[in-house]
Amino acid sequence: MKNYAPSRMELAPRDIVSRSIVTECLQGRGFVDEESGLCYVLLDLRHLGEEKINKRLPMIREIVIKTLGIDPVDEPIPVRPAMHYMMGGVHVDLYGQVMLDEDKTKVPNLWAAGEAANVSVHGANRLGSNSLSECLVWGRLTGAAAARYAMSAPDSMLDYGGDIATKVANEESRIFNKLLHKEVGAENPYAIREEMNRTMDTYVYVFRDKSGLEEAYSTIKRLRERFPNVRIEDKGRYYNTNLRDVLELDFLLEQAELIIVGALTRTESRGAHYRLDYPKRDDANWLKHTLYFYTTDGPRLSYVPVRITRWKPEERKY
Repeated sequence: MKNYAPSRMELAPRDIVSRSIVTECLQGRGFVDEESGLCYVLLDLRHLGEEKINKRLPMIREIVIKTLGIDPVDEPIPVRPAMHYMMGGVHVDLYGQVMLDEDKTKVPNLWAAGEAANVSVHGANRLGSNSLSECLVWGRLTGAAAARYAMSAPDSMLDYGGDIATKVANEESRIFNKLLHKEVGAENPYAIREEMNRTMDTYVYVFRDKSGLEEAYSTIKRLRERFPNVRIEDKGRYYNTNLRDVLELDFLLEQAELIIVGALTRTESRGAHYRLDYPKRDDANWLKHTLYFYTTDGPRLSYVPVRITRWKPEERKY
């Protein structure tokens, strides 16, 4: 890390550490796992000593011992970047009510908070522990706002009417009749998911560029075309993990396509989004959030400006 962030070392922001790890791997200085073929580097905590590790990092030690059979007191930990948080989410106002458009129309009776919502706290790079702060702050703000709304709502709000009831019935029919009880399809959903994972890991990972993103887009489009023909082996209605996996795959394929389109469109590097062909941040053109809206003709891509109050964006130097 002296080569990448000498003042912060391994405590630099996680996007910088991630790019540093992958760079070491690409330049042949990493280790390769024999079973998976994945490259990794070693995180060394041994200099901290057992007492400090037990006091400051007890859960890290427990996880490493249980999952890898390695004690970080005695051995370095193999690490590589992995996605574990979505720095985005459902478009909401400052108090968590879901928005139907960019900034004017609210969705009645619908609220979102925590990692599900995008209240513009993190931008393109969540700092460590900020997700906890988000849950605490907007758990209270959104919960209180939704409670006030519900307590003052008329009883007629409980009567959803024919339109919503019809939509619910149609969705249940899609899941339990068209998916679960349709004729056996030719496509294995787990094979599609494996190819999706491999595609995203190869082309939409820590480093991105135009040609790779275009390759990923064409692959994901083909996988989405194959998806309607997937087969579900388990026809049961209770604890059906096979059905759950297929429903999840449907959503993941859609999300993958949206992520790729957003990355292709954003011709800059910002936070965790890093384009090798556009390595600089471009505040003049891209200081804005990417939004997608569902339409019958497909996703509608839009943008809203970043709300800046106290701290202006600055170049990060470590």
